[in-house]
Amino acid sequence: FDCSSASSCRPSNSRPPVLSRIGTIEVDESLFGKRKFPPKARRLPRRKQNSWKFMRTLKGFLPTHEDDATEEELLQLQGERVNIEGDHENEHLKSEAKAEKEMKRLRELLSIIDDAARVPEQQDLKLERARRFTAALGDISSPYEELYDQKSRNCKQLYMASSFN
Repeated sequence: FDCSSASSCRPSNSRPPVLSRIGTIEVDESLFGKRKFPPKARRLPRRKQNSWKFMRTLKGFLPTHEDDATEEELLQLQGERVNIEGDHENEHLKSEAKAEKEMKRLRELLSIIDDAARVPEQQDLKLERARRFTAALGDISSPYEELYDQKSRNCKQLYMASSFN
């Protein structure tokens, strides 16, 4: 905007000198520091440049296949494989222990419910009331019985699968 006169402010056709040079190669490097990339004529196409950077980055991480692996490298790889297999075995044992602990808790809960159901049957003189109480406890405990049965089947399947391995 050209606001040289106080009465009118209108857009000017010229841009400030710094902005007029942005889009061209003639950018004043003193404003931005040293150029990081070579001129465009010497740069690789973007796809090749990215793949080259990627391969250069990976080169330090990937073993070279030019030379045969030494015995020491083979032993190191074998040790890493054993560690990984050991970790999987530890995870499997931990999951089995957790499942067994859950099964034990469910067994204890169902045992407590069964004991509670026997008390009215043995001590209440009104048989009908004792049967209603026992039926109500059965309804309440049925989801836990189903859960126990499901976990029991899963544990048996895991045991059978692990015995074949």
